[in-house]
Amino acid sequence: PDERGTMRDIGRFRVLAVDDVARHRYQGNTADMKEDLKHLRQQGLIRCRTLWLARGGDKAKIVTLTKQGERLMRKDGPEGQVIYSGFVKRAEIAHDTAIYRAYQAEAARIEKEGGRIGRVVLDFELKRQVYTPLAKIRTQVSPADYRKRQAEVAQENGLKVVGGRVRLPDLRIEYQTRD
Repeated sequence: PDERGTMRDIGRFRVLAVDDVARHRYQGNTADMKEDLKHLRQQGLIRCRTLWLARGGDKAKIVTLTKQGERLMRKDGPEGQVIYSGFVKRAEIAHDTAIYRAYQAEAARIEKEGGRIGRVVLDFELKRQVYTPLAKIRTQVSPADYRKRQAEVAQENGLKVVGGRVRLPDLRIEYQTRD
């Protein structure tokens, strides 16, 4: 169960800092975490790397799913949850790992109030949902019609247009309340 939960979190968030996995998934028990990560790595389900996050910045050990891990989690994960694998641009890693920490704080509040997390939606998924239909019509309609369609697409996705742009959150948590 710990390994599956760890893989679920990695897949939901694309990339995690190993320190955050230890803190949030294993409540600081690094020995158990290291053993689980070793086991997952041996099965070819995850990949770990140590990277410099920025010039002269901090070094971080990060983990992501492999394609094989992604396929397994797609079969076994929550319905409708997008699963990610592979490393991303180095410039985005610090930002992406910070999203997981913010999620943990908000998820704790939701669960304390009796809620249950269903799935998480990262900005990558929202961008695809918003910009794909808009890209198809951008050059085919008048600016006024484009703005109208932009507002419709934003509303369909629970978002707003501000200053001519659809405002996308880094993370959306979908959950059920106690009631």
